[in-house]
Amino acid sequence: VGDANAELDYLIIAGGGSGGNNSGCGGGAGGRLYLENYTGITSTGDITVTVGAGGAAKTGTNYGRGNNGVDSVFNSITATGGGAGGGWTSASSHQAGNDGGSGGGSGNNATPGQGIDGQGNAGSSLSNYGQGSGGGAGSAASGTSRGEGVADSITGSSVTRASGAEQGDGTGAANTGNGGYRSTAGGSGIVIIRYKFQ
Repeated sequence: VGDANAELDYLIIAGGGSGGNNSGCGGGAGGRLYLENYTGITSTGDITVTVGAGGAAKTGTNYGRGNNGVDSVFNSITATGGGAGGGWTSASSHQAGNDGGSGGGSGNNATPGQGIDGQGNAGSSLSNYGQGSGGGAGSAASGTSRGEGVADSITGSSVTRASGAEQGDGTGAANTGNGGYRSTAGGSGIVIIRYKFQ
């Protein structure tokens, strides 16, 4: 139930993108939005809250791009799902990573996915058979290194979320918005609201 003129803090993270299958690239983190002292609830009543799922794992024998994460929503504020990591289209060619909250990685010099200003950063691209990494909320990916997430203490202890995925590292843990790596789903997002009681 909404409380008109309430002052609150929010953290909204969308689902992370999944990695391309087989020798695919890393998925980008879900978009991250954090604000303190938000007063944008102007009426009482129900408020829309949607926690975005992580991009589904890309499986099977065909080489292919992963799947974007799903948006997370609080009130009228939307964090955008992370971009999928590119997959191979042939023995020597990777697809480009998708755009998203943070962008997915690419290979074979394909254009990496781009992030959204204020939500995340771009993935990386590598030449030939290299697998690019996913961007994170804290930084863009660079070469084989993923984009970093951002730590916050909105729940009382420091937790880092919204990291991209890099080769061999990208489990897409639940409620992190982290990207997934090769044939791995992205992590589901999270919406956390902290009220300030008078």
